[in-house]
Amino acid sequence: MINSEKKAGNPISLFVRDFHSPTKEEKIFVQQEYERLSKILEGKIFQSGSYARFTAITPLNDLDVIWVLPEESKRQISSGDLNLNNILNDLVEKLEAEYKILGIKIKAKTQTRSVKIEFVDKEGDFKIDIVPARELEQFNEFGKPIYAIPEVNLQNDVKWIKTDPWGYIELAKIINEESSNFRKTAKLLKAWRNSWKNKRNFKGIEFKLKSFHLELIVQKLISENSEMDISGLAELFFRNINGFISVRQFPDRARNKYVDDYIDELNENEKKLIRLAARCALVLVEQIKKVEGEKELIGIFHRLVSGEEFIEAYGYSSAINRLTSPMFYIAAIKNEESEDYKSGIVRLNKNDKIKFKAKFLSPVNHTKSKITKYFYKVTNTGEQATRAKQLRGEINRNNTLNLTESAVFRGSHFVECFGVDDQTRNVLAYAICTVVIDENVITKQSL
Repeated sequence: MINSEKKAGNPISLFVRDFHSPTKEEKIFVQQEYERLSKILEGKIFQSGSYARFTAITPLNDLDVIWVLPEESKRQISSGDLNLNNILNDLVEKLEAEYKILGIKIKAKTQTRSVKIEFVDKEGDFKIDIVPARELEQFNEFGKPIYAIPEVNLQNDVKWIKTDPWGYIELAKIINEESSNFRKTAKLLKAWRNSWKNKRNFKGIEFKLKSFHLELIVQKLISENSEMDISGLAELFFRNINGFISVRQFPDRARNKYVDDYIDELNENEKKLIRLAARCALVLVEQIKKVEGEKELIGIFHRLVSGEEFIEAYGYSSAINRLTSPMFYIAAIKNEESEDYKSGIVRLNKNDKIKFKAKFLSPVNHTKSKITKYFYKVTNTGEQATRAKQLRGEINRNNTLNLTESAVFRGSHFVECFGVDDQTRNVLAYAICTVVIDENVITKQSL
């Protein structure tokens, strides 16, 4: 899929813009608060991080700000008369006093090397992270200054380390001029990453692929494939992710270390989870290659970004059992009733609760004796679930992720169960239950 997304109005670009880019309201709020902060702080400030590089996604959770310390503060630090805690504590006091005068409720608190501002009355989880910096008499290849920011070790000692935020901002700009697909691809993959980070079906194993690392990977792929479209770049990312979490590849611009050195600390389970996420995405990439209609194409991208999982990506073959097994079904129990709904279609109304349990019609069954594990998958469909970014698609062992599911998003939703044999890695039994939720259901969460 190369050169198929050149037009500004192509469906995938519009998908990223409409569903995963910061909203107009978010941009207005950030600009308003940034301008307010620039008037409060002495010295000069500038934006850094993903928002400054135009790769931030919605919901917008934070804004990174570099606060260039005034000359007097720099002299006091150099002479030892001022330490980091003094700087951060004084900044907290100043921010609280100034925002109070403005009638804006905030919570300001010190962190190891920065001050975080949280807005009490703003809906959602948004914060501004202010990092104090000393401007050095050194410049990058773009003529922009290098800075020193504080780094605190376990002994609470402060070391001022070099950083080049302007360099990364300029590079991102250059890459996007080379290919306008850079920012869109980065946003698409960051949204996919967020879905995997928020999963609850991996028993405490964290999805530790870092956002900035992901962004640098996209830059590298574009530098080697400048004519490739968003779909092709995403496919390259998923097919090559194992290499990017195996060997460090991105030297820091300002000091003798690697941006991606964190991969050396990932344990094998954490790496396995990243590889699993990529394999699941590739199942949908293959579907994208075959689809023709725009609506269906966008539907698949929604599923990809939501982090839908597939039993094949877990290493099980379902080729011998693509159809439901006649002796195997999913019992659906509504509102703690004793009756099982075995028809394969269950209709729910607002506030209904439901549990699912896979069963064999006969307690003695040859196939049943070979099954070593059961996996359940819940998939939502429809406009409400799509808009709420609740398509789900997680695979959970022994039961659905929520033992009791709730009727929330109207439309048709699906619960699947896979009975597998770990020795042969085959799916031996398969059942599916369709849940139809009444049109009047109000949306909140769950099914």
